[in-house]
Amino acid sequence: MRKYLIGIVMSLITFQVQAKKCCFCETGNYPENQIGFFEMGCNIWLGSQNDCDETQIVPYYHTKYEDMKLSCQGGEVAIGYVGHWGSSSELVYYLNSIVLPAMKTHDVSVYVDNTACSAMNHPEIVQDAVRNIASEVNKELIVQGNQVLSIGKWDVVAGGSSNFSAIASSNSESVIYPSCSNYRDKPCFSGIQNGQTGQCEEKNGHLTELVCCETEIDNHQMFIKETMYLWSERRNCT
Repeated sequence: MRKYLIGIVMSLITFQVQAKKCCFCETGNYPENQIGFFEMGCNIWLGSQNDCDETQIVPYYHTKYEDMKLSCQGGEVAIGYVGHWGSSSELVYYLNSIVLPAMKTHDVSVYVDNTACSAMNHPEIVQDAVRNIASEVNKELIVQGNQVLSIGKWDVVAGGSSNFSAIASSNSESVIYPSCSNYRDKPCFSGIQNGQTGQCEEKNGHLTELVCCETEIDNHQMFIKETMYLWSERRNCT
């Protein structure tokens, strides 16, 4: 009886030790002269994560998590990405070819934070993929990305309205859009975001499309009107 109880206790201890959180950040691999900046962004991303038992910067395209020996078997994996990206279709391919095999092999739930451009330019197809993958492995999958061209992890310097995000979650039946109050009349980058549009959610639950455009505002200090590039409803663009 004593040996039986000891065996149960040891099994519980082993489970507790293994059920950890691994945090990885992937760097883009092109152009070569920007990889150093991607690594800096990954360091910022890893520094913003909580409760990581293992942290590592890994190269994108070379990352096969199913082949890695992870300390978080049966636990959770958080994956950040800093680099260049193309579209939601590319993200769906990544989820099916990289994330799904890792979830199967290591029995882990996964959180993906793609900080690059346009990973959620069509968030509905990402939401569908996330729900399908999660149901296949019976694990949680949450994916966050930008609806528009972004400035990556440099939003910590430029401000939160620089990147217009959305979330696909296995815990939600539909895309989770950001609050419009986080973006409306907030600065955007004219050089890369002019004309870019993103969806956000109003307090009443309705969705609104905001566009980065030149908008006329009142300068109360100078008693003049001036123009700035802001996230605004299209009717307010000059």
